[in-house]
Amino acid sequence: MIGALVLRLFPMTAQCLLAMHGINIVAVLLSECFLHFFAGVVTVTTFTLMMHNSKLSLSEYQATHFSTLATIEVLGKLTMISFSGMFVDRISYLNFFLLCTFLSLAVPFIVNFLLRNGAFSKKEL
Repeated sequence: MIGALVLRLFPMTAQCLLAMHGINIVAVLLSECFLHFFAGVVTVTTFTLMMHNSKLSLSEYQATHFSTLATIEVLGKLTMISFSGMFVDRISYLNFFLLCTFLSLAVPFIVNFLLRNGAFSKKEL
């Protein structure tokens, strides 16, 4: 998962460079394809980890646990998408791409920290 998170940074960086130096339609399409591919890998891995984590809870709460985690995950995406247009209008495309890239840089470190500290291990409920 961390590999996909890191690989996702390359197309994001490419978009920042394209925003700084001019738009090339082929480069934009390639960076978008790679960005969506790696985002899909991250999404599948995230939902797999959430399902695994939900199976560790009591059987009568597993569906509720997974549904709650899935709702929180989707709300996180929805919140950013809802306000992204406002951010772009205020800070420009380049600064928005840079902001998203820097926020994405933190994710592999956070996931690695959580994995090392047993965030996805079996816990007593």
